[in-house]
Amino acid sequence: MTETAVILQSTLTCPHCGTAKTETMPTNACLFFYECTGCGKLLRPNAGDCCVFCSFNRNRRLAKDFEATIQSAVTWLYIASVKLNRAGFAGGSNS
Repeated sequence: MTETAVILQSTLTCPHCGTAKTETMPTNACLFFYECTGCGKLLRPNAGDCCVFCSFNRNRRLAKDFEATIQSAVTWLYIASVKLNRAGFAGGSNS
């Protein structure tokens, strides 16, 4: 199985002044507000986006793909647990 590294560094570009700054995407929550270091404007996600990385990221799909990757992994773990339970594997015991 091949592992794919998730890139958490992303460049946010201010739509008001064009200032671009590389920031680290949080992995435990969406970043709803971001203050531009160039003009000081408070950036908020565009309608339909969950965070400023989805709206103002150089590669706007990066944040959405990261979110989808986590949801996909959770889904596959759930499917595997259901299949194991149906096969009679209760887990937690080696006897």
